[in-house]
Amino acid sequence: MELLVESRLSPMEVLVAGTLESARFFGADDRLGSLEPGKVADLVLVEGDPLADIRAMRRVKRVMLNGRWVALPRGDQALSDEPLR
Repeated sequence: MELLVESRLSPMEVLVAGTLESARFFGADDRLGSLEPGKVADLVLVEGDPLADIRAMRRVKRVMLNGRWVALPRGDQALSDEPLR
């Protein structure tokens, strides 16, 4: 991501390329690639604003896969493991 920004893509263009455009390429944009009702909840929570500094993507705090929080390595379950509805 950082190299793409160094290559003159904006941070927003990089994030869209890695999410919505990737889903479109694989023909899965009807269920993946953006936050919309009815789509699969895959999220990455980072510390900071990747639009201001793409390096914030290195500071991953939580990951949600298929609507469920992935367990943290240190066993921290501060957020609910219940699926989003």
